[in-house]
Amino acid sequence: MHRLISEIDEIHKEGNITLKNGKTIIDINTIIYCTGYGFNFPFLNNIEGLVWDKDLIGPLFHHTFFALDPTLIFIGVPQYVASFPFFELQARWAAQFLNGNYEKALLPEKEAMLASLSRWAESRKDQPRSKFHVFVMYQWPFCNMMRDVTGTPREEPAGWR
Repeated sequence: MHRLISEIDEIHKEGNITLKNGKTIIDINTIIYCTGYGFNFPFLNNIEGLVWDKDLIGPLFHHTFFALDPTLIFIGVPQYVASFPFFELQARWAAQFLNGNYEKALLPEKEAMLASLSRWAESRKDQPRSKFHVFVMYQWPFCNMMRDVTGTPREEPAGWR
C-alpha cells in the first residue's frame, strides 16, 4: 500500500501512475481516491466515454459502475443519502462484482446499464444538473435493492412509513 503525498497526474493503462511531483508508482492494482464532495478527476480525462464535471459523472450504472467498463467503480457519488450505510452497500456490491462469484452481484450488459441510466436521466429532466445524483427519498428503496443484490438483510429506517 502506498500513501500518496502528491496529487495524481496521470494513470497509465499498464498499471502505473504518475504523480504531480514527478514520482511514478508502478504495478498498481487498485486505487482508492477520495475527493470529498466535489468531483475532480483530471487524471481520468483519457478514459473514453467518461464525462465528469463538478456536478455529474457518468455514464454510471446505479451511480456506481462506469457503464463502458464496470471495473471502474465510483463509491460515494450519490448525494443527500445516509452516507455510511449507503456507501457500505455500494462497496459490498462492488467487491462482490469484482470477485465474480456472486451471481446476484453481476451486472447487466452495457446496453441495459445505459438504458437504466436513461430512465434515471428522464426522471431528473426537470431538475438542475447539480441534482442528478441527489437521492433523498429514493435512497431507501435503492438501498433495499442493493441489499437484495448483495444478500444483506433489509432494514427499514426509523420513521420510514
